[in-house]
Amino acid sequence: MTDNAQPSANPYLNRPAAEEGTTLPAAAAGDAQAAANSRAVAMINLVDKLISVLDRENALLDKPRSKDLGPVVAEKRGLFAEYEAMLRQTGNLSALMVELSPGRKAELLDRAKVFDAKLRENEIKLDAMVRSSEQVMRVMSDVARKMAQPVQGYGNKGTVAYSSKTSAPVAVNETL
Repeated sequence: MTDNAQPSANPYLNRPAAEEGTTLPAAAAGDAQAAANSRAVAMINLVDKLISVLDRENALLDKPRSKDLGPVVAEKRGLFAEYEAMLRQTGNLSALMVELSPGRKAELLDRAKVFDAKLRENEIKLDAMVRSSEQVMRVMSDVARKMAQPVQGYGNKGTVAYSSKTSAPVAVNETL
């Protein structure tokens, strides 16, 4: 990472350098590397699924009021819950990265970079959508205030003089 780069939300890209002197006997190192490679394959497969979902969501966010967004968001939430559980189960990512074969480590880091880029793109699009929705709601609120008219009612003596409440006909059928 360069000095002017932002820290990533992705834990694989923020990991510290491997610690020196963490050698294991040859047989144990081979078993540890096989186990680490197996965990890495599972992570890579999950990250690939997340990348696919983020691609679909990002494409849908380009379309205003897409009705297909709900199921994709639900799928994304489920995959992120699975991803977080996998990270908790894995524990020390630095130790895992040290145990990986060089090819698997490179593959995992490449996927992590793509995943991080998709997450940033998704964050930007979601933020833009939220700001747009807030602006629409502000405009609707301002128009409703301007259109508000007194509600006529009966006073204490049965006359039509009572008019202290105001209202405007506004309805919202969906929220972001």
